[in-house]
Order: sequence, then C-alpha cells, then structure tokens
Amino acid sequence: MKKHLFRATALLLWFTTCCTFSAYAQPWVDLMEKGDKASFEAAKNQFKEFWKDKTPEKGKGYKPFLRWQNYWEDRLMPDGSLPKAGTTEEEFKNYQKARGFAPGEVTSSLTPVGTWSPMGPTSSTGGYAGIGRLNAIAFDPTNSSIIYVGSAGGGVWKTTNGGTSWTALTDFGPSLGVSSILVDPATPNTIYLSTGDGDGRDSPSVGILKSTDGGATWSTTGLNWVRSDVRYTRKLVKNPSGRILVATSIGIFYTDDAGANWTQANTGVFYDLEQMPGSAGTFYATAVNGTTAQVFRSTDNGVTWTQVHSLTASNRAELTVSPANTDYVGVVYSKSSDSGFNGFYSSTNGGTAWALKASTPNLLGWNATGNDAGGQGWYDLTIVTDPTNANVIYLGGVNTWKSTNGGTSWTINTMWTSSGSVPVVHADKHALEFQNNTTLFQGNDGGIYRTTNGGTSWTDLTNTMAISQLYRLGVAQTSATLIGGLQDNGTKLRSATGTWTDEIGGDGMDCAINPSNGNYMYGELYYGDIKRSANGGSTWTTIKPSTTEQGGWITPFALAPSAPATIYIGFKNIWKSTTGTSSNVRWTKIGSNSTSGPSIRAIAVAPNNANVVYYSFDADLSAGAQLRKTTSGSNSWTTLTNPTNVGRVGSIAIDNTNSNNIWVTVSGYNAGQKVFKSTNGGSSWTNVTGTLPNIPANCVAYSNGSNGGVYLGMDVGVYYRDNTMSDWILFNAQLPNVEIADLEIQYSLGKIRAATYGRGVWESDLYGTTPFIAPEIASKLSDKELQNTNFKVYPNPAQDVLNVEFYAAEGGTSRLYILDLMGRVQTKDQVVEMVQGFNKVNLQINDLPNGIYYLTNGKGKSMRFVKTSSTAQP
Repeated sequence: MKKHLFRATALLLWFTTCCTFSAYAQPWVDLMEKGDKASFEAAKNQFKEFWKDKTPEKGKGYKPFLRWQNYWEDRLMPDGSLPKAGTTEEEFKNYQKARGFAPGEVTSSLTPVGTWSPMGPTSSTGGYAGIGRLNAIAFDPTNSSIIYVGSAGGGVWKTTNGGTSWTALTDFGPSLGVSSILVDPATPNTIYLSTGDGDGRDSPSVGILKSTDGGATWSTTGLNWVRSDVRYTRKLVKNPSGRILVATSIGIFYTDDAGANWTQANTGVFYDLEQMPGSAGTFYATAVNGTTAQVFRSTDNGVTWTQVHSLTASNRAELTVSPANTDYVGVVYSKSSDSGFNGFYSSTNGGTAWALKASTPNLLGWNATGNDAGGQGWYDLTIVTDPTNANVIYLGGVNTWKSTNGGTSWTINTMWTSSGSVPVVHADKHALEFQNNTTLFQGNDGGIYRTTNGGTSWTDLTNTMAISQLYRLGVAQTSATLIGGLQDNGTKLRSATGTWTDEIGGDGMDCAINPSNGNYMYGELYYGDIKRSANGGSTWTTIKPSTTEQGGWITPFALAPSAPATIYIGFKNIWKSTTGTSSNVRWTKIGSNSTSGPSIRAIAVAPNNANVVYYSFDADLSAGAQLRKTTSGSNSWTTLTNPTNVGRVGSIAIDNTNSNNIWVTVSGYNAGQKVFKSTNGGSSWTNVTGTLPNIPANCVAYSNGSNGGVYLGMDVGVYYRDNTMSDWILFNAQLPNVEIADLEIQYSLGKIRAATYGRGVWESDLYGTTPFIAPEIASKLSDKELQNTNFKVYPNPAQDVLNVEFYAAEGGTSRLYILDLMGRVQTKDQVVEMVQGFNKVNLQINDLPNGIYYLTNGKGKSMRFVKTSSTAQP
C-alpha cells in the first residue's frame, strides 16, 4: 500500500499538470556534450529559464538534467570546466605510484586498510521498482547463457547462466560508465567496451577498452581518451571483414587491427550505428547538428558518409534494421523543443527514399495513451525490429511501445507504473536487443528485463547485480538496519537480517534513522520533500515544512544525535523541528536568508549538543563565506571564515566530545584543497589534505571515541586519518573504483558503511578492529603470502566446513589461520599449496565453539565469519 500511495499521488499531480506543459526549445541538450565553463553555465541557465514557469512532470527530462548538473557541480576544474575524461584515473594512479603500490593494486600488506564487502541492494520486486540503470546489452553468439550488460556507474557485468546470477568485471578498471558492448562474433572471448555514460553523461569516455579473456582483464586500445576533453563513445559495431566502427560525440572512428589503431572518418555528434544485414560494407549512422537530427549512410565500409535523411527540430535519432528485410531501415526522432516524439520514418530501399509512418501518439511521454506532450528522448531512446518480421517494431522511451504494421500504428507494451492493461516494467529505456528470433531484452533505469512472447510478459533478471547509484545513506544505531536514497530507484530499506524493501519511489535523496528508536526513519524526494515513518517503514507520511522555499536537488537534513526528535532541514534557510517523533511535526524557520538566495548544501549537528549546528550553502566564493554556525539552535548565526578560496563545502563532521573540532570537505579538482580542520569552531582552519589525490572529496565522517579518527570518501576510495598519523592512509581493500557519496558509522557493530554512486552499499570493520596478529604468525610470514584482495569465505554463518576462495599473484606455499576476537590462534595453521590465479580451500571448523572468528593470511588481510550450530542468521 505504501508504494502505491506515492505512485497514485504523483500520477494525479502529473495528470493535472500535463496540459500546462508547453513546447519550447531545449537547447541545453547540445551544450551537455561540451565541457567548457561557458557551455556548462549556459546549459544550467537555459534549463532554468525553460522550466521557470512550468510544473515539472514525469518523463520530460527534468530529473535527468538535474542529476547531470548535480553530479558535475562537484567535479569542476579550477577554471570551472569539466575535467578531462581520465583525470580521476590518472590522479589516483599517481597517488598509488607515489606510495609504491603495484599497478591496479588497491591495498598494502603493511597497513590495515579495511575489510570492505558489498551489502546490496542486489534484488527488487521489479516492475516499478529497480536496482540501477543499464545502458548496454550484448550476447555471446556461441553460448546463449552468456550475456554482458553495461551500467551507467557500476561497470560491466556478466552472467554465465542466462541471468540467474551476475558477476562484476570492471571493479578496478578506469571507468565505471558503459555505453555499448561488442562481443566479437569470431572470437567471443574478445570484447570491446565503449566507456562513459553516453545517455546520462554522468561520466565521459576514456575511449574503447578491450578484453581477450571474456572480461576477466581489460586493456586500453588505440582509441584512448584518458587525457582528452569531455567526449562520449557510443554504439560499437563490427562487420564480417573485421572492421570495427564506433559512433562518438566527435565523429565516427574505425579500426582494422582489432583496436590497435583507429581512423576518424568524419566529424559531428554521433549517437547510433547499424550495419545493413547481409552487407559487408553498408552502414547507417545518426548524428545531431544543432536542432537537426541526421541519418548518414556509408557504402564503403565506413570510410565516407552521405546524409540520406534528416529532420529539423530534432535533438536525437536512433536506428533499426532487420535481417527479415535487408533493405529496410527505420529511424525515430526526438523533438528538440521538448524531447517528445517527432516521428518514425522508414526506408525499404536501403535508405534512398524515406516515408513518414507515424508522428502520433507521443511515444516518448509517460502517458499510457500517448496523449501527453514532451518526453526525454535526449536521455532515453532506443528502437529494435523483429529479426523475422520487419513489420514488428519495439520502441523505448519512458515506456515501451510496439507496432505490428511497420510503424504505422503503435500500442503500449510496457508501462512505468500500473495501468491495468500491460506489464509494469521500470521506466526509461536505454537498450533493446534481440538475442535470437524470439527473445528480446531491454535495459532501463531499473535493470534488465527479458520477454520471449512478444512483450506479453517481461521477466526482471537484474537480481544479484549491485549497480545502484546512491546519493545518501542512513544507519540505525540499535540494529543493523540501514536506509539509502537511490537515483531513479527510490528510497530502499535494508532490514537487520539483510532484506531490502522499497519504501519511497522516484529519486531517493537524504535519509536517516533515529539513533534511539529505529522505528522512526526519514527519507525524501528531490528538493526537500521529506517523509517520515514511525513504524519501521510500514507506512510513510510527508512532514515537509509549509514553505515556498526550495531546497537543493539533494536537500540536506540531520537529526540531533543527543536529542533525535530534533530535526534540522536546509532549504534557503534552516528549518527546525523538536517534534520529529510526534504525530504532528511542527517546524520553525531559524534563519533570515533571502528566499531567492543559494540553497543550503550540508548540515551537521554536534553529537553532544543539539543546539550547535553548522551548515554550508551553495554560493560563489566571491559572494562571501560558505559556512555558518549557531550555538543556540535558534535564529542566531555566526558567519565563519572560509576554509579556502576554491570549491564548495560539501560535507561537515563534528567531534562527538568537542563541537569546536570540525572537518569539512571541498569539492572539485583543486590540488591540495580537499579537507580542512578547525579546532575553534570555524574561526580559523588548518589544511589537513596531506598527500590525498587530486580528485573530488565528497564526504567526511568522524569516528566517535577515537583519537581524532576521520574517514573520507572521494571519487575513488575511502581514506582514514587520526591524531597518531601525519597523513591519510588508503582504507580501500576490496572496494571498487567508484565514487563514494556518503559515509555513516554503525557503532554497536563496529562498522563503517559507504554509499557508492554505482555499486550500491558497502561496509567495513572500523579502523583498528582488524584482529591482532599473534607473534607466532608473524614469525612465519613469507613473500608468497596471498597478494590479492579478493578473499571470500562462505557460507557465513558456517557449521562444519568453511569454504575459502582467493586469488594468488603466483604459485607457492602459504598459510591460513583462524583467530578469535582477541587475536588468538584457534586452529592449527592450514598449509595451502597455491596456484597462480584462482584457489579454493575447504576448512574443517566443526571443532570450533560457536562464536565470531576471523580467517586471516597473517598479513593483514582477513574476513570475519560466524561459527554456529545452525545455518540460521544469528
């Protein structure tokens, strides 16, 4: 009931406002392809101007743009431009190299660096719900059980059992965004990867990557854009002669030597590529030039291209072909005015002549009847034709539509929410691919789906992937429960037993759980639409203050740890409630900022005093300070000294015993300007960046009861520092190369949890809780100890046998030890004869008393497990 309530409310709002949506140009779409400061600022201003007198609607491109803007505002170069594609990768590699790490190594055997493991979400009920966005789908032509998918922020995943389970392939590679995947038909273990997020544009492309071992390892190709300006690679195709082509935002490139060298055939902003079925040298491509979308054809294997069709007032076009009619080619256009449906055209003579088949209904809107206006074709647009019947066509926008007469008429095939007549499949389609004559897959903002009956029913196959893009995270202190806000996949709750449920739809933002009473939990939609549950997530109520002030895309709020019924939320001003656990939550404005001023960006409440509050706000440094403080919990604010003259303060942490000790993070690529500390409540600051890599610093968390211990989340990795250290250490073992969006500490379990933007939630033991290594172990250390961080134990809990899997850099003899929580050896050390690569060991533990133990290799790499007499979760 709780999910349907929010859906119904939203649906009613969209129905009552759809008629007010007017068609005006959306020129910012073209600007999103560029990376200079002027284009970035112009895109924001044009978007704001377009929407200033309109009510945001579902499926009109409003949220996708704001996701893009929010992402990049924290990742700007000192001159205000977007970074070059490989900047983060290069900076992190430089950081590793300076510390003696081997290439690709993410830990050191000499330093305690965390015990990270994934927590999900890896399952959903499908339909309206989802896990994360998928942009690309590809198949092994010799084995129908092997499928590859590419996500927007979680890399490439592979299944070898038809989608029952999935494995991540690119966790420690240079790019976690994927636009297209090409499996070589001649040698299916050879895979080409088009990197970056070509639809959402969250991450630019570093070029084309290649694997020759089924995705186990990856290498760069000659199309390497690590040091290039913002660019996007999109569709990859290969013809029978061996030539590979790729559509990019600066033109079409091709290679004849398996990616070693590439030739640029033309220039322009290209989106799609298709090969004429049965032809060795004829290709079609789509491009956009201003507000005209174009179709090009090449008959000489991609060397030269000629325009064969175009449509003005369009901002994107996608192609479709079919082996059922090799001369057939179709194209769908998206309007430049509002990204709605601008027509479907087709040719039956290889692109020489074209006919308009349909311009209505609006196939790119959210409505099941297509009688709404607008859409978001610049963001989600895909089309495919049945390989056995060129009259059967599927088109994906917000929903999926189907034609059985060559595109002349269309019927709704899947709907983003329940309509009572067609299957409910997650919104926003990015890929439609036939695996064979009867099996069709789609990738959307929720995951991957399959139909084998022409779309009568669809099956969600996303489970076991961890690809969620989280904005924020909240943890309970009385249990293992946590709550997270996800891009386009709502607010999700993980119970103390590890079960995930969907709580609030839309885009989930900030969230929190009452530290004294875990039944009270909070989540929100964008712009501060805050909601509360008083019964552990069973039902939710909107508790937003009655104000016309608008908060930021991610509107921050915070509970006072010492008085958790007290809540502070930041719009243009701070609003406070001391009745956060009552049936009537009442708010008071405790600020006098202009309602047209900058939005508040981060809030922190002192753990030992509910009246001490710090906040930062989105303001240009030329406009003054970014930080303010109150010590009275009322409308009495002190403007603090700026910690630096670059970037924006995005996160604040406070010492739990001394509210004058605070840490802040600073956004952007400003070398040596990442973390600042004040010991006098913000009157002055000390730069404690140390030798951190020059990548965005996103979040900071203070560890209560520690010796000044602070955790930092950056665009790659988690880092730790306390008063005993002169610099930060990399606290990153087993954690993928992914942006860390939020950090929260669960104290009763001794865990730190990270919300990532692409790989879900992860957790680790706190620094210093890795078990003490007994002296008898230290004396046996050798140079051939386990070298890789992929150290897995299962089942967990275990009864009689504990299975251990790991990778070794080389063969040789090593040892495994089982320790109790005091670091004492509990069993005779297990001698392991390792082979290079994958190893599996079965340890007998039936003689161990029930309890908590660590399995370790004696060099700081360990995994926690539970010995029990029952397989039930303790």
